[in-house]
Amino acid sequence: MEQTYSILQREVNKSTGQIAVRVCKKGTQDFISESLNYCKLRSIFNQDLTYYLVKQENEKEVIKILKKKVVEEDDRYVKIK
Repeated sequence: MEQTYSILQREVNKSTGQIAVRVCKKGTQDFISESLNYCKLRSIFNQDLTYYLVKQENEKEVIKILKKKVVEEDDRYVKIK
């Protein structure tokens, strides 16, 4: 059985400070890897967006972590740079 991953998008509204986290894409490693470069470019051109790669089994708890104001490094997710 192949591992399933999710790409999460974290957006911080500069004027209100509100943080939104949403799932952009789910799938196997091969399917997700096609979208990584797109996410990198998008976060470069829009500084309000940050993307994270997470195993689907950890998705709900990582969404809670990413909704906090300060995000620290964790083993459950990887920031897409």
